Amino acid sequence: MAFDTSGNGKTIVNNTVAISNQTGFLFENPINALISNNIFVFNNMDGGNHSEIALISNGIGNNNLIKENLIRINNGIGVNLTMINNSNIQKNKFYGLGMGSSLYLAESDNTTIQDNEFFLSGTALNISSRANNTRFYNNIIYGSISIGIYLGNGVSYSKIHNNTISKSTNEAIYINETSGPETRVGNQIYWNDFFSNNDRVNQTSQAFDFHGDNNFTDNYWQDVWVGSDLDGNGYIDAPYIVSDPTNSTLNDDSKALASPANPEKQFMWVDIDYYQISPMSQLDVLSGTVVIEFPQVYNMWTNFCTYESYYSGDNGASWSSLVLGVKISTINWNTLGIVNGTYWLKVVVIDDVTGTSGEWIDSKVYTISNADHVVTPAQFIEIIEDTGTGYEN
Repeated sequence: MAFDTSGNGKTIVNNTVAISNQTGFLFENPINALISNNIFVFNNMDGGNHSEIALISNGIGNNNLIKENLIRINNGIGVNLTMINNSNIQKNKFYGLGMGSSLYLAESDNTTIQDNEFFLSGTALNISSRANNTRFYNNIIYGSISIGIYLGNGVSYSKIHNNTISKSTNEAIYINETSGPETRVGNQIYWNDFFSNNDRVNQTSQAFDFHGDNNFTDNYWQDVWVGSDLDGNGYIDAPYIVSDPTNSTLNDDSKALASPANPEKQFMWVDIDYYQISPMSQLDVLSGTVVIEFPQVYNMWTNFCTYESYYSGDNGASWSSLVLGVKISTINWNTLGIVNGTYWLKVVVIDDVTGTSGEWIDSKVYTISNADHVVTPAQFIEIIEDTGTGYEN
C-alpha cells in the first residue's frame, strides 16, 4: 500500500497514487486525520476489492476529514469507513469506479457527506450495516451502474436531502429488504431530485423501501410517472409510490414536488477522460483565430442544450459575449478584434426545455497578443470529433 498510518492528527495531502492493485491509504484507529487534494487513478484493475482510502478502527477512530480528492477509474472501493465516527467527506470527485462502491460505510455513526460528485460509480453511497445519523446532502450522482444510494441492515436516522440523482441503472435509493432484528427506520429522504433512475422493464419506482418506516417527502420525481398540479400549490396532486421489486406499495412521497428542488445541480461538468476538466485552450498565448473547446457537460434531464460563451478582461467583474445560441461544443474565435491583454473564459449551458442554466469558468488565464492586429493562420487547439448534438445524456 502507498501509506499505512495510525494515530492522531495524521495529514496526507497532494499525493498521486496510480496503477496499483492494493489499498492506497490505510489508516488504523485514526483521530483528527486530514486526507486532502490527492489523486488516485487506474487502481484496483485486477478485480480485487481494495480501497483507495480506508479508515478502519475498533471503535475509537473519530473526527476525520476527507476532502477535495479525485478518485478515478477504480474497480474497488473509493473511500471505506469501518467503525469510524464523526467523519466529514466533502468536495471529492469519484469518476468511473466501475462495479465498486464510491463510498462504503459500516458501523460508522454521525458521518457527514456533502458537495461530492459521483460519475459512473457501481454504487455511489453504500451504507452497508449498523450506521446511524448519516447526513448526505448537496451531492450529485450520475449514471450509477448499480444503485445510487444503498441503505443496509441497521441503517437508521439518516438524512438524505438536496441531492440530484440521475440515470442509475437500478434504483436511486434502495432500502434493504433483508428481514431480522436490525431495523432500517427513521431515515428521512427529502428535497432531492430524481431523474430517470431504474428504467428497467416492469419497474415503476425510482426508490424502493421494503419496510415503510422511513420518510419520503418533498422530492421531485422525473420519470414515466405522470402527475399534475391542478391546484397550483407546487405539489403533485397524487402521491409518488415508493415500492419494492414486486411493485407492492409500502411507502410513498405524499408531497411530491411539481418542479425540481435543486435546479442549480442539473448539470455536471466532466472531462471526457473522467480525470479533470481541460482548459478551453491548450495555449497560454492566443493570436489570430483559435479553436475554443467547451468542457463536456452531462444534463440530468435528457433534453437538448444550447451553449453560450463569454470572455472577461477584468477577472470576471464583467463579461462580453463570445458566442450565443450554438449547439456545438467547439467554436472558432477571431481574437484580432480584441485588445491585447489578459483574459478569462467561461461557458454557459442552457436546457432547451426548462431554461435552467449552469456555468463553468475556466481556471486558466489567457493572454491575447496580436502584433499590429495582423491576421495569422488559424491555430487549431485540441480538436476532437464533435457529434453536433449539443447535449449529453
